[in-house]
Amino acid sequence: MLPKADTQYTDFSGTAAADWHKGGIHQLAEYLGLDVNRYFPIGIEIDFSEFNLKPEISAIYVVDVQEIGENSMDAIRAHAKKMTKP
Repeated sequence: MLPKADTQYTDFSGTAAADWHKGGIHQLAEYLGLDVNRYFPIGIEIDFSEFNLKPEISAIYVVDVQEIGENSMDAIRAHAKKMTKP
């Protein structure tokens, strides 16, 4: 399941959303070596702190399209919703 964004002291707290297909997140995942034909990226986790203001990618959340058996956006969206915490 995808975790909700949180912080230790809640000073940099929140969740962000973006919407694009075959754009930034796919290019980033492919650049990092992920097989984007099999693993459809649905989210990223970025960490930074007051001690290190250079953001670092700590996770890329994906849907394994081979596991769900199809590559349609409806199937990917339905699977991603099952992975998300309420």
